[in-house]
Amino acid sequence: MSKAIYFGMPFHGHVNPSLALVQELVKQGEEIIYYCKEEFKEKITNTGAEYRDYGKRFFLNSSYATDNFLKFSSLLMETTRILLEDLLEEVRKEKPQYILHDAQCPWGKYMAAILGVPGVSIITTFVFSMNNVFRIPSFAQNVLKLFIRDFPSFIRAESLCGRLDRKYKVRCGSTFDAFTSKEKLNIVLTLREFQPEADRLDASYKFVGPLLSQRKEKETFLLNTMKHRPIIYVSLGTLFNKDHSFYRNCMVGLKDMNCQVVMAVGKGIDPADLERIPENFIVQNYVPQLEILEKASLFITHAGMNSAHEGLYYGVPLIAVPQQPEQMVVAEQIEKSGCGVYLRKKDLSPEGIRKSVETVLRDRRYRECCVNMALALKQSGGYKKAAEYILENKKQTTSEIGFHI
Repeated sequence: MSKAIYFGMPFHGHVNPSLALVQELVKQGEEIIYYCKEEFKEKITNTGAEYRDYGKRFFLNSSYATDNFLKFSSLLMETTRILLEDLLEEVRKEKPQYILHDAQCPWGKYMAAILGVPGVSIITTFVFSMNNVFRIPSFAQNVLKLFIRDFPSFIRAESLCGRLDRKYKVRCGSTFDAFTSKEKLNIVLTLREFQPEADRLDASYKFVGPLLSQRKEKETFLLNTMKHRPIIYVSLGTLFNKDHSFYRNCMVGLKDMNCQVVMAVGKGIDPADLERIPENFIVQNYVPQLEILEKASLFITHAGMNSAHEGLYYGVPLIAVPQQPEQMVVAEQIEKSGCGVYLRKKDLSPEGIRKSVETVLRDRRYRECCVNMALALKQSGGYKKAAEYILENKKQTTSEIGFHI
């Protein structure tokens, strides 16, 4: 049995994919200490891992949202500075044999480098690196616009990287690396075929598909109370989900269709504020997503990586309504793969939403592509393959360098 530290990013789309992997590692005899925030404590302890809190100075939480990746990079590096001050000695005393970290937790990469132990990056999104980012047109355009608009955030992030590297006598990358935190082993939670510009990534990136297992949800949802008609599931995820006009347009556009619409609006909106909810709509703050997707005919989604994977895993065609640049890339890949359509802002009228729904439900090719994608995702290895890579990496690095903490 080995001891490992897992540094998690306290966002639902990052914690949820990690849980099955952590549970599998514990099942195979590993001792895992998982750092995160209190709202995820129960989910983490249910895996068999030991929960640790990041502490009072950690200011990111599941409600934080920004589409400015330069500003976010600066925040990540400031968080890294704080956590190295607060937790480095605590982690050192644990004498971990390796460190696992979310790709957007650069403090995990720094901890591994400082302690001289192997680090493994868990990438829950697409890989965006200097090798491929400027070959993805939509993302590159947004990056360039941000540099023009907010160059000071880039300077702050780069300056922090340099100061931390000098202070701790390591070399851990740059602002761009804050979103990948590249290690010698990088576990990517998608298919290579779904990753943009995958041929420009080296062999350290191991594509294992989404790490899905049936989540234990507190809420129950009575699907058998629905009438026998197609189920359309609508959700903008847990961060960028406060667009009242989008929800109203969905209700106006789909109110007289022969379908059952299940709409999750998140904790920031009171369903009662939407008014005049149509007879064929069920609107709640939260619904158990996997339970709905098992029965759904269509998923109108923000195209967050986790939600997109969950829809595709169950063979559900997608209508992508991205809310930020990273999700735009996911939406493009959904459309290119034939698994759904990318609904641009200009088409988010009631008429545009209805037309896209009718198109996807009517054209069987979308469902056929999704069935093929679902098969590929289920054969990709998932959390068991990820655990295999991690444990093999541990063996190799142990025999090569040993551990000196």
